[in-house]
Amino acid sequence: ARLLAILGEDQAAIDLLLPWYDKSTVSPLTSQLLGNLYQQQHNWAESQQAYRRALQAWEKLPASEQQQAGIVASWKGIAFAERKRGNYEAAETAYLSALALSPTADQHFLLAQYYEDTQQTAKAREYAHQAMALDATRYGQSGQKLITSLQQQHFGCLQVWRNGEF
Repeated sequence: ARLLAILGEDQAAIDLLLPWYDKSTVSPLTSQLLGNLYQQQHNWAESQQAYRRALQAWEKLPASEQQQAGIVASWKGIAFAERKRGNYEAAETAYLSALALSPTADQHFLLAQYYEDTQQTAKAREYAHQAMALDATRYGQSGQKLITSLQQQHFGCLQVWRNGEF
């Protein structure tokens, strides 16, 4: 299924995975791959459901780095699907859940982008700054670009200027 997905044969990969997905003891990797495949098809409801199932399966496994990474990836998949479905509160909760488990610069910047997209200027600025502070090499330039965008294009842009961001 993974090879079919790499080759762009999304539906064939889904067809191959579905019999395994219907089992009560589905692998979290199967569910995550399905979630990703459904994302590629813009099938947000099925994607969200597959990522939720992956999350449940990951949570049943013993604690490990792989389990932790799987849980974070599942939350991010859920967040993306919920965002695309217009369920912004659920998307925010999922993004914050991923951040709580993995407070990295990547997660902070992902939240900054989410808040920028949803016109939550102050939160976008806050998380962009966090990403920049945690990894200036990777997020210094892109973080500043996001903040500049907030200053110039968002309804809440005056708040960014008011808080001393130039």
